[in-house]
Amino acid sequence: LAAAGLGVGDLTAEMATRYGFPNGTRGAVIAAIDRNGFAFAARLAVGMVVVKVDRTPVGSAREFADALAAADPDRGATLSVLRPTGEVDFVVLRVR
Repeated sequence: LAAAGLGVGDLTAEMATRYGFPNGTRGAVIAAIDRNGFAFAARLAVGMVVVKVDRTPVGSAREFADALAAADPDRGATLSVLRPTGEVDFVVLRVR
C-alpha cells in the first residue's frame, strides 16, 4: 500500500457516520494519502471508501490489500471509490 501512496482502514459504523455514508456501507476507508504518491495523483482523498478493486468487492482493509497485491503491476488496478455524496468514481491506480 505504501508504494501506491495511501493507507486504508476498515470502515466502522462510527467512521461511516462521520464521513456521511449510510449505515451498512462496506469497504476500505482511505485514511492517509501521500502527496507524492500515485493515489494523490489519481485524486483520491481521505474519507473516500474503496468498494471494489478490479471488479472484486472489498469489505475491509485486508481484502483491499489482498486485491491490490493481486493486481497486474503493468496494468494497474481499477478502483471503485465511493464518495459521501453517493457518487462512485472509477480510478486506475498504479501499483508498482
